[in-house]
Amino acid sequence: MSSEEVVALKSRIAELERAQPKFVKMEREPRNPRARTYAPPENLVKQVMKGLAKGQETQGTVRWLDTQQGRQTIPPDYRPLFGPGDLVRLNPEAPVWQMEGKTCGDLLGNPALKSDGIGEIVGTMYMTETWEPKYKVKIGGITKGSGAGFRESELLPYDG
Repeated sequence: MSSEEVVALKSRIAELERAQPKFVKMEREPRNPRARTYAPPENLVKQVMKGLAKGQETQGTVRWLDTQQGRQTIPPDYRPLFGPGDLVRLNPEAPVWQMEGKTCGDLLGNPALKSDGIGEIVGTMYMTETWEPKYKVKIGGITKGSGAGFRESELLPYDG
């Protein structure tokens, strides 16, 4: 290769490098404080269907035991009584897990907690070895964040 060809080749490479797009780091949108709040599975399905109708990609979380197919895998006598969004209250006579001699009534009587024991089912977590459903429940003053696990025997329906 002659020196003229090398110079031409170098100038051609320089032109191609200038023509390359410049990549700039994308700015992130500020986080939505409500992004991780609970929504009943029925509402999530409605949102997903609206998004699909518009041709958008969608996402959401629905627990397997809260779906119709998931509940049908459980023997009929052991199917969960409560579903997502149901209002429940703590059973005051139920023993508190890993607190010898304490009942949920003792918790409700504690003025520091400031709780009436009424909460909302977030979802069905799993079935215990004895086929008792364990739920994730949000109860003001007792649970934090997205809720805590309670067995079905620790909860009563709230007709309030």
